[in-house]
Amino acid sequence: MKLLPANRRLNSVGRIICLRIGVTMHLIMRTQFDELRLNDEYEYSTNDRGGKKVVKIYKDGELIAKKISIKNSVQYFGVTGVEELLEQV
Repeated sequence: MKLLPANRRLNSVGRIICLRIGVTMHLIMRTQFDELRLNDEYEYSTNDRGGKKVVKIYKDGELIAKKISIKNSVQYFGVTGVEELLEQV
């Protein structure tokens, strides 16, 4: 079991729940993440702290997806309902 920061927990189906902002995120495919990142309607920010790199994608100021890279591991997460945003593209 992975240790997560105090403001996050992993539920039984592998979803990360951000307790501070009340957003449930689940794993998405790289292609889905790239479609969101390359879309001009959405903004994105990057953060590089030591060995951990995070790319976050926002729509109207709300977090909709993020990519976490630690060493050789890369994970892509999207909020519940991100598939609907992809259908609109």
